[in-house]
Amino acid sequence: MATSSLSNSSLFIYLLAIICALASFSSVTPTDHIVGANRGWNPGINYTLWSNNQTFYVGDLISFRYQKNQYNVFEVNQTGYDNCTTEGATGNWSKGKDFIPLNEAKSLVWMWLDLANVLL
Repeated sequence: MATSSLSNSSLFIYLLAIICALASFSSVTPTDHIVGANRGWNPGINYTLWSNNQTFYVGDLISFRYQKNQYNVFEVNQTGYDNCTTEGATGNWSKGKDFIPLNEAKSLVWMWLDLANVLL
């Protein structure tokens, strides 16, 4: 009988641990990382410094705040960034308040196109 009681206690502790783990996952709220903080997505901001002060998790959001009709936001690969080209961009946003979910752990590279200074 003591063996059965010990097994029930162990099972209860195991189930309690699972419930606590599930509760901690469900209570986690995604963080909205506003690029550039209160200065937004604008020229003259050190975004490397900004990103180094952030902790990103899958499920968080990256949000870009900028003047609509003046800038676009592009997700590019490292080659596109190094060559300052949006050719082959994997994303393009232009609403002025864009929320991009972080669906997987990976390196991301962003750049903007200043629509006011584009030569046609």
